[in-house]
Amino acid sequence: MLEPDQLLASNPPVELLDLDEALGELCVLYPQKAVVAELKFIGGLSIEEIATAIEISTAMVKRDWQFARAWLQNHLRIED
Repeated sequence: MLEPDQLLASNPPVELLDLDEALGELCVLYPQKAVVAELKFIGGLSIEEIATAIEISTAMVKRDWQFARAWLQNHLRIED
């Protein structure tokens, strides 16, 4: 799965506006997963920091992050 820096450096590169739009759609469909993705992308927080910040378990953060990465990868049609 892609990490934030790999997503932005993919070939072809992801436009920040496309990523912002995709995150907006993710927020409408899956709000908590979008928050996790935004804290990871924008905030650069670790799994543990995200769990503390939004008061959920680290296991839930890991699941939400895995889902959000896959959803964004599919939505933006990025190949590993």
